[in-house]
Amino acid sequence: MGTTAGRREPARSPGWSVRRLLCLLFLAALPPLAFELWAIAELYAAREAEIRQEVQRLLDLVEDEQQRIAQDIENVLVTLAEMGVGRMDPPVCQRTMAALRERYPGYMAVSVSDRQGRIWCSTEPSALGISVADRSYRREALEQPGVVIGQYIVTRTTGRPAIPFALAYPGAGGAPAGVVTILLDVGWLEGYLSGKPYPRDIAVLIADRSGTVLARMPEVAGLPGQPLPDRFQPLLRGTRRGLAEVEGLDGVARLTAYAPLAVGVPGLYLHVALDRAAAMRSVNEAAMRSLLIFAGLLLVTGGVGAWGITRFLRVREEARESRMRAATVLSSTVDGVVEVDRGWRFTYLNDRARDMIGMGQELLGRTVWEAFPELAASELRARVQHAMDAAEPIEVEFRGPRTGRWFWARGFPSSGGLAVYLLDISGRKRAEEELRGSNERLSLALESARAGTFEWDMRTGSGSWSEESYRIFQLDPGRDPATTETWLRVVHPEDAEAVSRAYRTRMLQERVPDYRLEYRIRHPDGSLRWVQSIGRIVYGADGTPLRSSGLNIDITERKAMEEALREAKAKADEANLSKSKFLAAASHDLRQPLQSALLFAGVVQAHVRDEEARGPLASLERALDTLKNLLDSLLDVSRLDAGVIVPQPVDLAVAPLLDEIADAYGPIASAKGLDFHLDRPAPELAVHSDPLLLGRMLRNLVENALRYTDRGGIRVTCAAAGAGLRIGVHDSGIGIPPEHLNRIFEEFHQVGNPERDRKEGLGLGLAIVRRLSGLLGHPVEVRSEPGQGSSFSILVPRAAAPVPPDTAAGGEPETEPAFGVEGGGQGRLALLIDDDVIVLTGLRRLFQEWGFDTAVAGSAEQALECLRTLARVPDIIVSDYRLRENEVGTAAIARVRERVGRPVPGIILTGEIGPECRDEAAAFGIAVIHKPVTPRQLQGAVRDTLGRAG
Repeated sequence: MGTTAGRREPARSPGWSVRRLLCLLFLAALPPLAFELWAIAELYAAREAEIRQEVQRLLDLVEDEQQRIAQDIENVLVTLAEMGVGRMDPPVCQRTMAALRERYPGYMAVSVSDRQGRIWCSTEPSALGISVADRSYRREALEQPGVVIGQYIVTRTTGRPAIPFALAYPGAGGAPAGVVTILLDVGWLEGYLSGKPYPRDIAVLIADRSGTVLARMPEVAGLPGQPLPDRFQPLLRGTRRGLAEVEGLDGVARLTAYAPLAVGVPGLYLHVALDRAAAMRSVNEAAMRSLLIFAGLLLVTGGVGAWGITRFLRVREEARESRMRAATVLSSTVDGVVEVDRGWRFTYLNDRARDMIGMGQELLGRTVWEAFPELAASELRARVQHAMDAAEPIEVEFRGPRTGRWFWARGFPSSGGLAVYLLDISGRKRAEEELRGSNERLSLALESARAGTFEWDMRTGSGSWSEESYRIFQLDPGRDPATTETWLRVVHPEDAEAVSRAYRTRMLQERVPDYRLEYRIRHPDGSLRWVQSIGRIVYGADGTPLRSSGLNIDITERKAMEEALREAKAKADEANLSKSKFLAAASHDLRQPLQSALLFAGVVQAHVRDEEARGPLASLERALDTLKNLLDSLLDVSRLDAGVIVPQPVDLAVAPLLDEIADAYGPIASAKGLDFHLDRPAPELAVHSDPLLLGRMLRNLVENALRYTDRGGIRVTCAAAGAGLRIGVHDSGIGIPPEHLNRIFEEFHQVGNPERDRKEGLGLGLAIVRRLSGLLGHPVEVRSEPGQGSSFSILVPRAAAPVPPDTAAGGEPETEPAFGVEGGGQGRLALLIDDDVIVLTGLRRLFQEWGFDTAVAGSAEQALECLRTLARVPDIIVSDYRLRENEVGTAAIARVRERVGRPVPGIILTGEIGPECRDEAAAFGIAVIHKPVTPRQLQGAVRDTLGRAG
């Protein structure tokens, strides 16, 4: 038996190893330190640039707000002057002022003074009777046209600083009869800043054209009314916006972004400043904190590293000695011991090793790879070779390629070779396999938490329950036997019969091997629990049930969770319905601001001559048009979901309806190079349906066909189908893949538009078709083949009797007429009525662009007063439906017609969607257009209305 002991190599001094490793540790820390310093420098530079960008951005925001308020004030002044506020009776004027006070913020005060400077109408009752004849802005307004922005004043009613905006209004002879004034309290700045997440160290200042400070936020006592110091004069008198570092009025140096008098709102200077030191404070603190943390980590890492290295070297030396002692002991064990030299030649095997691996062959003097060539290319060879080369012990488990037995081996390398300790672990491996199978079965049982087992003799009706089953049923194993009678005693009476019947049906009739039953049980304390019994039945050769075994599982928590989920779903459905009802009711309020934006965009278009500016304006109009389409579709969906839309079916001829569709969409198809063909039905064919809603369904289907067809054409058909008519829309477009057929009627689902390109629509057209189909009871069918096209059809019931062929089809045209009314307005008078000053201002400007003379009013009374002053009969009236004091537009148009003695053409421009507005307008012969409407659509409606009037 050869020795397994080897010579020890002399070990280096632990102190030498520690010093070397610590040096390497500190050298490794230098690159992170350099990177940290570089990151701090970059942070400083980035923060400096961020501060400059931030102060300029803040200036833009405040200046935009200032310009917006100035523009709103100018619009209100012009509208009030043109409404003839100077010709109003004082009570009427005061009611108008009361309405303005409710609509506009408290920092804007409106007053009207006569030629002598006496205030006779105001949003502030305390100002009535006060003379403003000495105010310079009043004199300037009387002497020059347009809106005048005055210098700093202190209001006589509140004693607060304010900026005056004034405009002269004409008298009966056209000469200025007085001045309409709006005083803007500089408190608007404080209110604006308080509602925004601006930095705490921001300073905002506004001055008038003389350099007098109007406001400064944060406030500085006594500063308003004082002149700006000389160091601000270059900023005040400059010609462009800029950025400078200037000492503020409080002596703190700040980075200041400024807009001089020549830029922004005429006659006003604005600057926004940030304290650079305060803004950089967080960066300084972060940099110092980062350096301190880095230094602390470096010190701690060095200390811990030194201790750990020393400890590691000591433990490694002790382990080496321990392994050598263990190798000596193992050399005399009765289990298999093998020794090989450095060339892998067997030098020793004890008897146990010969029995385990020898298999009757002599191994001494042979190499391992000669005796077992199947191991030469295995992973085991690589591992033991590495152990010998590295002089490191090794542990490995492997299966003998010839014996099929499992061995655990541990090798101890030495200078002469390798000593290996072998242990036969085949029995342990078999036990592990059996244990693994048991664990799998145990895992199945563990998944059934709170579960008890049962074994049942189906012939006697008795059996056994596990302890957990007794606990679930709250029964006593010593007193309550496991029988059918005991089980039925705890089952809830409402479930007992159903459970027993299902149990018998599964066994005696269906002969199924497995079953699941869910039922309630009653505990002695009166509480109810849910139980699920899962069982398997063994049948005899004649099909008689013999035994049943399985699990009883307490599923009370799961049932409670299911109930909670049902309640949550019900609440979610209720919330969704409430949302839809809210959107349907809020239709008017949502449409008003969008209508204002569309009107003003149309006004701006006529004044933009610069080609560079026309591009962004066109983009703005497209964005507004997309928003209009989205709002229309969303509100249509919400109204349908909320049940706001109530069908009003009538008998109507089909031919006029389809002719209207062809007239509207035929030109659009031609523009795309597509054929549009209508199979016109017989004139006597009629259906029973709501003309508006049926027309909307057909328009949505035709628009869908146009959107997805690039070649070929579109065909609209109408054919008899039993007791109804089938109206079809067929295209030769891209078609619909089979997997999308069930989803095309969902909201926002589009085929072939994964990028959500708004030019391709919003994905709501077919969703509206589905809802209208259910509302009207008109089934919709679809057939499609990818690459060949699609066919949609609507089945509509026939009318009870024939309808005259000239019956109107109904429905609002969706296409926009070509821009331009023939001859323009030609100086005709348009009377515009709306209680929203912003919408009224936009309408006035738009009609003036079209060549109309305009008269504007906020109510019927104001409209009649305006006509008395003008002594003209309007050529057309455009009115909102809902006006002040429960007045409606149809009544206002009727009163004007009664006054002038003839039926003046009228248009109701409204956000109302109920039948009330439509019915009243039809009774008076007035056209109805729903907001929001584009300028081109409104212009086309005006042209058609004037054309019908002759």
